[in-house]
Amino acid sequence: MSVEVELISDWPTLLTRRAAWADLLARSSSNEPTLSPLWLDTWWRIFADEQRALRAVLVYRGGRLIGLVPLLVRVCRHRGWLPLRRLEFVGSGEAQSDEIYSEYINAIAERGCEDQVVRAFVRALRGGDVGPWDELNLEMMDSLAPTTSALIHELRRARLLEGVTPRAQCFYIPLPDTWDAYLASLSSSRRYFLRRTMRAINKWGGDQLTVTRAADPAQLSEGIEILIDLHGQRWRQEGNAGMFASKRFTQFHRTVMPALLERGQLDLFWMSKAEQPLAAAYNIVWNDTIYFYQSGRYPQVPSKIRPGIAIHVHAIQHAIACGRKKYDFMAGATRYKRQLSLAQTSLLSLRARNPRSVAGHARALVERGEGIARQVRQRLIDRQRADEPADTPTDTPAST
Repeated sequence: MSVEVELISDWPTLLTRRAAWADLLARSSSNEPTLSPLWLDTWWRIFADEQRALRAVLVYRGGRLIGLVPLLVRVCRHRGWLPLRRLEFVGSGEAQSDEIYSEYINAIAERGCEDQVVRAFVRALRGGDVGPWDELNLEMMDSLAPTTSALIHELRRARLLEGVTPRAQCFYIPLPDTWDAYLASLSSSRRYFLRRTMRAINKWGGDQLTVTRAADPAQLSEGIEILIDLHGQRWRQEGNAGMFASKRFTQFHRTVMPALLERGQLDLFWMSKAEQPLAAAYNIVWNDTIYFYQSGRYPQVPSKIRPGIAIHVHAIQHAIACGRKKYDFMAGATRYKRQLSLAQTSLLSLRARNPRSVAGHARALVERGEGIARQVRQRLIDRQRADEPADTPTDTPAST
């Protein structure tokens, strides 16, 4: 059966498809919270401006929505001077200080229809049905997602693909049925580390040590303030203001978190000793997966006390008790993620160029010229080093 493609270029119209969008996401092989109407609608309302124009591509088969590629177009300046019309995912491309880190964003396709959806999208892209564009830049895609491999294949086949770049590693735990089974799957050294960590903090905190999970709006409000405060304290210790220093970042999560709580899709934990909060973890619950999104910890504790590790232990135990299947630490290869995880995947980015774009061709020439200049410069350096005389030992006076 043939497919039909619809281009939507204004956000209110896309929101009229919200129910079909959510239903498609649940049927897709890329069922991620960062592709949900809640996440992307919140992002659009906070970050969209006159420089960003929607270019959402919807694919139908027999009147049924089987694909959605949530794109936007904006003008970016390559090397600060060459204007390029760049297509990118909605949910990406913010200023670094405001960045939401929408990981696992992708094209959304009904499971089993990935090739058909991507083929229709690339055909529309090549045929100009998405409007004028110079480059396509798709970030933070799961390397193992079927839509990712389909995009790489179809863009290459259409001679649009310029490159595939690894971006980050994502560590995770395939959750077993019990905590003991999880411990048994760790190496002996990591198992010992976790047990020692929990013994130390339980002995130090004693009866004053408590863990709270936000269960209602009042607790959520309290937990958000604790999270923001502890996150700031932890990063100020490193000379950094932390992510919640961004008004847009904070506004985004103050909007998303109550909606997630209402839907039973939020795990916000914090650990305290008496009245002093020690650590907080903000996790998203989605499709039987726990996504660890953000955290904070109190820095003024004894050296052997690790509240950041301890709050993850409680969150993992809670996830196992609830029958969740995966605990995903998301991007970053920090030590504690490697210590607690059992597996990993990678995120990557794709870049494509419109062969009919003069600006895109100019960018390619600029980059090629820069690459040649770097090679020439390196050859000159290598030649200069080769021409330098070797050090020779000085003659020592003959002994008399």
